[in-house]
Amino acid sequence: MVYSQPNFKKVKEMAVIQKIRNRSGLLIAVIGGAMVLFVGSDLLNSNGQFFSRQEYNVGEINGTTITLKQFEQRVQDVVGDQSVGSNEMELYRNQTWNLFLQDYLIKTEYDALGVDIVDDELWDEIKNNRDGILSAYFTDRNTGQIYEAFRDERGGLNMQMAILQLKQLVKDEEAKKNWSVIERSIREQLMSGKYTGLLKRGLTATDFQATERSKNNNDQIVVSWAGMSYGQVKDEDISYSESDISAWYNKHKSEDQFQQDEDMRSAKVVVFDVVPSANDIQTAKNEMAALKDGFAKSENDTLFIIQNTDNQYSAFASYGRFELPLDIDSLVFNAEDGAVVGPYGQGLNFKISKKLGQEMRPDSVSARQILLLANSPDADTAALRVRMDSIKTAIENGADFAEMAGKYSADLGSSRNGGDLGWFVERQPGYEPEFIQAAFGAKTGDLYVVRSRRLGYHLVEIQDQTQAREKVILATVERTVQASEETLDRIYNEASNFAITNSNLDAFNAGLEGDAVLNSKANEHTSIRKGAKVLGNLENPRQIIRWVYDNELGSVSTDPFESENQIVIVAVTGVTSKGTLPLEEVRDQVEEEVKKELKAEWIKNKIGSNTDLDAVVSSTGGRKEQNIAVTFNSFSIKGIGNEPAVLGTAFGLEQGQTSDPIAGNGGVYVIRVDSKTPNQNSADVEQLKNQIAGDYARRVDAEVFEALKEKGNVVDNRSDYY
Repeated sequence: MVYSQPNFKKVKEMAVIQKIRNRSGLLIAVIGGAMVLFVGSDLLNSNGQFFSRQEYNVGEINGTTITLKQFEQRVQDVVGDQSVGSNEMELYRNQTWNLFLQDYLIKTEYDALGVDIVDDELWDEIKNNRDGILSAYFTDRNTGQIYEAFRDERGGLNMQMAILQLKQLVKDEEAKKNWSVIERSIREQLMSGKYTGLLKRGLTATDFQATERSKNNNDQIVVSWAGMSYGQVKDEDISYSESDISAWYNKHKSEDQFQQDEDMRSAKVVVFDVVPSANDIQTAKNEMAALKDGFAKSENDTLFIIQNTDNQYSAFASYGRFELPLDIDSLVFNAEDGAVVGPYGQGLNFKISKKLGQEMRPDSVSARQILLLANSPDADTAALRVRMDSIKTAIENGADFAEMAGKYSADLGSSRNGGDLGWFVERQPGYEPEFIQAAFGAKTGDLYVVRSRRLGYHLVEIQDQTQAREKVILATVERTVQASEETLDRIYNEASNFAITNSNLDAFNAGLEGDAVLNSKANEHTSIRKGAKVLGNLENPRQIIRWVYDNELGSVSTDPFESENQIVIVAVTGVTSKGTLPLEEVRDQVEEEVKKELKAEWIKNKIGSNTDLDAVVSSTGGRKEQNIAVTFNSFSIKGIGNEPAVLGTAFGLEQGQTSDPIAGNGGVYVIRVDSKTPNQNSADVEQLKNQIAGDYARRVDAEVFEALKEKGNVVDNRSDYY
């Protein structure tokens, strides 16, 4: 049946409208704007553990408790009817938490200041499509292209059609709920901008601050120094006891460097790799051998490959002499067309190949293309083919290929360059097999249309080729060997037996020491955060991290974890609570500080009362540098690096004055001020005040919401569940 264009267009529009009615969740994710600043701990899927733990709380904001049930319900409201993967669900949970922060934390600030958005501001934001709000809303997620019903002639968004559709949605009772979510998200983004704008405009600088900045940037002194680094003092030259370490720790333990603002855990992870057994490999090889007869008799090689291969991208390719394994090379070049060879390969991959022919082909091709996507379920492939044929005809009649590519091609990467793809080889990663097969069978100057199964229609012009050489053309079925259920069960049981036999930390470590192979696969992970989503190279380790936090020091996971092609056993090796870190956790750091102080005293004793720089060098065996120009804002001093104490002391000295020995970060130094040169140019105070105010304003977006969260006593427990 042939549909008239008006009716077909109406059916398409109605299908698109129905799709975008349920897009509120996606839109919220796109227009998060400043709200992204609130995203806290990283999240992953819950593995179905929610409803057994609904009595617990996800968090608390400004004294308001958020239950797991409340949180999950709101996540569902945001997601709607969409089918989403784990990464998208992580984004939606973050966005949902931001909505709770908006309700219970930020809205109170808006109300106090009278911040609001009127309807005219809302529609102005929508009409101007700032941050791509409308484009995101009317974009098909499967193709990355704007729905055809709302697309202009250049592939962009037809603003008139989009605004008209949104106004219709507002009147649609069925769409009101989704629209209210969208409207709220846009309003909140605008209010966030207003709020931070108010704060930024309220930040000013004083004349004194401007004058000080000018002095620090421009007043210059020239210094010379002499000194000795701590690394030049041998550990044998100093002595200390355990009581010295304890005394230093007790004196400094309240400092920030020894404070921890959250609980931390450490764990040792041992991995049992799930690899195919010799029997699995032989079974796979036998299965491939069993396919040879069917492949040889197949009249549709493409369909046969699709049904049987693990790698469609290497399905059709040509090979020159000695590009294949030697035994296969001689077979295929001497075989008749239609012959199937194999199985061949190495490691965990086996192939069988059918010879399709033998001809002269280039190694590389230079081409350009125009792409029309036809990969969505509702794509009108017949209409797209007609459009592509009309583009081809226009080019054949003199239209500029580059101009047509810029106007019509969905390949955004190449369309900006007139469709130019540059040079590529036959087994180029990421290129469609149908595209490659046609390109390397064509000649320079050829202009043709080819349909790729995954993308759509390609109009290709071959611009250049390398010199052709003899090649054999093969259709290949490839199989990657996988571990069988029997192998998986065996390895799982090995891991389980190890954990049960070594069910406490001492036994666990002893078991590893007694197995060199297993011990080489064990890794110690320190300072694991409760909300972390990365643990070494493990895939999706959230379940493992939650287990580490749910168990005590010394616990061993007697129930193994499965992670991709690995079975994992975990032991909790350290528990560090929030607050002051205990001495045993920071002993190495404290000991280094004790040694540094003792070495500083040793160097000072060597220097004695000397103030002459040459005498300092002579007494310590250190070094000196002369005539170094610095300002107060200098990052470092030549020869000694970043030493704030030395720099600050220098600016407190008079010209010609020499300092006492200064214990710095890397050594002990004596510094002399050779000259002082105040800035002779008068400072532009107003300009400097504007610069300082601008510096303050740039910090607002990143810091104000963190301050609000601290003020609101925000407690985020999401990592307990995700």
